[in-house]
Amino acid sequence: MRASVPGPTDTLPDAMEAALLRNIAEFYQNPALTAQISQCRVTLREYSGCGFFTTLTVPADSPIIISEEQFFGGSDVEAPELSHGAGSVLFIKNGRLDFLEVFAYADGDAAALSSFALLPITPSAGIA
Repeated sequence: MRASVPGPTDTLPDAMEAALLRNIAEFYQNPALTAQISQCRVTLREYSGCGFFTTLTVPADSPIIISEEQFFGGSDVEAPELSHGAGSVLFIKNGRLDFLEVFAYADGDAAALSSFALLPITPSAGIA
């Protein structure tokens, strides 16, 4: 397992995080969610051995996300290193982005990919 890596609050999401967040914003069409995603910064990345958790922060004046759910189901990820791919979920807390989780469905580590492709989000991923 890789160690947690704290980062400064001005760290932008990496390529996979940014792609996953864009897909979530496009799929759910929630203006506050889209606004927060466009302004979010990474404050911590925690590695689990099969994926990672990316803690996010948004400006205090960001619009509040109104949703009955506390998560938005994200895209599945395909990669040569993952035999069955990976999944993703974006969690919110008190109307603000909290963290993005990415996890391998079987063997492999979703945090150690040389390349990846995102599958379209399906309604069964969890409507928020």
